[in-house]
Amino acid sequence: MATYYRIHPGSEALETMLDPERPDGWTAEGDVPLRGLAVCTTIEGLYSYIREYGMAVEAGDRLVAVEGRYVGPDHDAHACRVEATSYEVIGDAREWLDRIAAIEAACEDWDVYEDEPRLDPPAPPADAREAI
Repeated sequence: MATYYRIHPGSEALETMLDPERPDGWTAEGDVPLRGLAVCTTIEGLYSYIREYGMAVEAGDRLVAVEGRYVGPDHDAHACRVEATSYEVIGDAREWLDRIAAIEAACEDWDVYEDEPRLDPPAPPADAREAI
């Protein structure tokens, strides 16, 4: 079993994730239900999914970690399908997204260069070295 992540609607009981017969998406033809629960393999992938598809996260929606068995790919990028065996609510999905947005805004003006040389940290004072 592996851990996956999803935003679960506040209007739907959490226990429904454990129902393998739960309707959760449809094929492009619109008439064939997909098997399993739509999830993302990482929390970063979930955030990418939300941004790419413009997912509307509503008040009361929950960020959930889902344990389950992989059953196949999803038709959306960043997602796959699992049969859920357990879940744990991490927190309120809107609060999580608001924290990420605040971090992104705070970092917006930073100039970060991955190829910049890094300086070695300064040596501790002589009296600190003696205490070691």
